[in-house]
Amino acid sequence: MIRQGASRLQQGLAALRQQQRGIAFKQITPGTRPTVAGVPVTVFGGTGFVGRYVVNAIGKTGSQIIAPYRGDEMSVRHLKVNGDLGQIIPVPFHPLKPETIAQAVEKSAIVINLIGKNYKTWNYSFSDVNVNIPAMIARVCKEAGVHRLIHVSALAASYDAPSEFARTKARGEDAVREEFPEATIVRPATIYGHEDRFITKETAAAK
Repeated sequence: MIRQGASRLQQGLAALRQQQRGIAFKQITPGTRPTVAGVPVTVFGGTGFVGRYVVNAIGKTGSQIIAPYRGDEMSVRHLKVNGDLGQIIPVPFHPLKPETIAQAVEKSAIVINLIGKNYKTWNYSFSDVNVNIPAMIARVCKEAGVHRLIHVSALAASYDAPSEFARTKARGEDAVREEFPEATIVRPATIYGHEDRFITKETAAAK
């Protein structure tokens, strides 16, 4: 599932190479990872389970990747091996401060938002993570002239869903569309693989 999605993502990036604002690109040789050969891409949530695979897939196209992160650089260092020297650019940001979001997207043609939580924390509620932050990212992207915004939601997103998580995901989709009407909304089902919180958790419990 992840590999199929990565392949489609690479195809989409290739189609946009000639549309990037004023930047000339060199041809990518299959099987290589040339530095800065594609479009600049910002990936919010790139340090997470799905995010690291998305960053890896984009890295193979040669695109320069801006990886916003919270905390210290230790939380983002594992992404650096997904590209050549200087290809993966960690940028500290605060999800509730629009000026830091603007710094992360100002040079990007594509922005992918993978930020999401299926549980609450002391600092961030479901509404914060699934509605307010995506809306802020979409608004800043629109103001910055970003060419394409991809927002990753959830298959269960619905205003009538029994879970608060799914209800806020639905609200988040509408909030993103309100700020960035051309945004692409992706609704994946349960994603599994190494480091996930589904099969890995069940396997650990069965031991």
